[in-house]
Amino acid sequence: MKLKTAEGFTKDGLLQGLDVLDRLWHRHLVPADLERHYFLYWFAAHQGDLVQTAEALQVHQNTVRFHFRRFGFSEKTESLRDLWQRLNETNKKDVFEFNFYKFYKLTTVKNELSYNENKRLIRMWQMEFSFTAISAHYMLWALRNHKSKKWVPQFNNEVQHLGPAESGGYPKFYETILQAPVVGRT
Repeated sequence: MKLKTAEGFTKDGLLQGLDVLDRLWHRHLVPADLERHYFLYWFAAHQGDLVQTAEALQVHQNTVRFHFRRFGFSEKTESLRDLWQRLNETNKKDVFEFNFYKFYKLTTVKNELSYNENKRLIRMWQMEFSFTAISAHYMLWALRNHKSKKWVPQFNNEVQHLGPAESGGYPKFYETILQAPVVGRT
């Protein structure tokens, strides 16, 4: 499976995904808040198999392990896999989204997502949105909504490699993006 870029989506699919993200950004959630959901979704979708999860995400399995350690999980993923499989076995009649929401709540200290947001994010992951695309969308959303560089916590890390910044700390490249029309809106 290859994660899609913007060109790989239908216009409706892309607009649906961007609408989900737009709602989350307005609630002051940031990509870092969605990262755990993203990795846990792919882990659960592949029945807790770390190798298959890494292949689906097109990364090395150590990268997935690194993220799980950052989320506070053990380096060994057996207990996480056992929890997911136990939930699935106990709730066979429930849909994947409901079981995953339970799994996510059990593995997250501070759950800021509602069940409906969880379902929408799952649909987005199933459409193969890459996490990189989500971070880029967040930066563009923040710029279009005239958020300062201080307001966007990961801007400091995300745009450093883009060169010298002008006009409020944003690279000149982004100024042209701000003037571009927004797809699907009038």
